[in-house]
Amino acid sequence: MKKYKINRNKKVLSDERINSHKDFNKLLDNYQHIYHQKQANRPLYKKPGFMGFIMLVLLITFVIVTVTDKEEQWINAKEKAKKGIIDSSKTTINQPSEQINEPQQTNDTISSERRIHP
Repeated sequence: MKKYKINRNKKVLSDERINSHKDFNKLLDNYQHIYHQKQANRPLYKKPGFMGFIMLVLLITFVIVTVTDKEEQWINAKEKAKKGIIDSSKTTINQPSEQINEPQQTNDTISSERRIHP
């Protein structure tokens, strides 16, 4: 039982000493200092704006890559047409095909023909 110390005769604390420890503003300042220090030392990947920033960077790089790729294809097609490798009169870029399919008959039109009207 030597682990525990029981004080039977406690010292009576003065009011001045008790009031000196009742400084809640100091306690709040200490807490805010520690909280902000933890926030500042937080890893970058745990901050909320980091994923948004990464997604924005990926979106911008995707747009840049696709635009430059399309421009390169356009420039290559023009250069080949100038050199005579491809006949420019037959080459069409981004034009719809000339083949037009006939519209298919849907089930609604068939069923409307078979209806019996009273």
